[in-house]
Amino acid sequence: MKAGYRFKQYFKMNRLGKEDWVNIKWQPGTITHTYQKDSTSCGVFVMEMAKMTVMEFPNIPNNFHIGSSKRCIRKLRQDMAEEILKGSDSRDMFCSFCGNGDLLHPVIAALW
Repeated sequence: MKAGYRFKQYFKMNRLGKEDWVNIKWQPGTITHTYQKDSTSCGVFVMEMAKMTVMEFPNIPNNFHIGSSKRCIRKLRQDMAEEILKGSDSRDMFCSFCGNGDLLHPVIAALW
């Protein structure tokens, strides 16, 4: 079973109302983590930390270890792009001009 599925199921079963969040006693915390070595990979680090947090949910990770070499960052970028593309709809499902996906006929028959 994929972690994303477990995450969605947890929130379906444990949805909190606005009032419920007010009464939670929030505690500050620190998670140790590696740091980026350049000035361009902060987004990669943020996305990878978010992914690690979701994968550990409902537990909170104690630390984040992210390889910060150029090779590791390049690999993470490629993996993230692949994951995003796998979760996306096919471009053949939408008009490339207007983005409309509600076509009466199959895309192949449409004249754009």
